[in-house]
Amino acid sequence: MDVELEAGSGTAAQPDAVIHVESEWQRAWNVFYDLLGRVETLLTPTVVCLVILPMIMMVLIYLSAMTVYLHQNWGRLTRRLQAADDLHEAGRTLITYMWDAFGWFYFGYEVRGLENVPDSGSCLILYYHGALPVDYYFFVAKGKK
Repeated sequence: MDVELEAGSGTAAQPDAVIHVESEWQRAWNVFYDLLGRVETLLTPTVVCLVILPMIMMVLIYLSAMTVYLHQNWGRLTRRLQAADDLHEAGRTLITYMWDAFGWFYFGYEVRGLENVPDSGSCLILYYHGALPVDYYFFVAKGKK
């Protein structure tokens, strides 16, 4: 335990000496706090370079892919929306394009042989892996276009 005395001009309200006591816990906390500040200084550039910048780049890549997809299909989408008889059909068309775009740029989803599916009657549809509900959404979105 460290004791430090300060001399001053003594009055009735202020004593002549003020005793500062620093406990072992306070000293340990100060050392830890200093160490934490040094670690933060060292880790900040690392976190920025290895976490934040790659995340920004991934967001920009996905936004670019979505922009390219919408640019490629914008004419077809506007024709389908103008040809829709009611608001319900227009909403269904928008949702179809949304799921198709999501499957294309996020999962690289593609459908092969859709032209071989008959308009009436039965058929067998095989998935590459286990059919999840999202796979069915992507398949129906491709079929409705």
